[in-house]
Amino acid sequence: VLERLVKYEIPSLKNQQSRNKEIIKDLHAKGSKISTSIADSTRSFQQECRDLGIHGDDVEAEVATLAAQKLPTIYEDVVTRCQKELPDVLSFYYTFTGQREESLPVLNFIINEGNAQVWKYHKAQGLMVPEDFVGIEDEVVAQARDPLAGSNNDDGVPSLEID
Repeated sequence: VLERLVKYEIPSLKNQQSRNKEIIKDLHAKGSKISTSIADSTRSFQQECRDLGIHGDDVEAEVATLAAQKLPTIYEDVVTRCQKELPDVLSFYYTFTGQREESLPVLNFIINEGNAQVWKYHKAQGLMVPEDFVGIEDEVVAQARDPLAGSNNDDGVPSLEID
């Protein structure tokens, strides 16, 4: 038994030990790469948050607030450009296709009315508009422009309340 241990078992255990040391060395190297990757990802995330103008503590709520503050001006810019540039394009389109002006009602409404509320479009089209819907968008837009005016949920995130 002692002879078998000396010839086979001890060399096998030494080989296993050296393989285990190599595995430990590889795992330390992988751990080091992962730590570097985590640090790079954290820096990248923080830079993206700075670029967006948010803190990064509650990204979903911060981006929603940012969108609520900036989207109205973006929409107004788009509508202004549409009102300046699209009438000539639409005139050419109607002449080229031979279609009537009623063929693109939403686009015509935007050109004529601007960034109006949905219920006004429905009313102009002769569609039924529930009475409790009229005016809701005014409240939502006002709260979107001042997101802190809404009440807070249990998690501290501002919410938009519609009566």
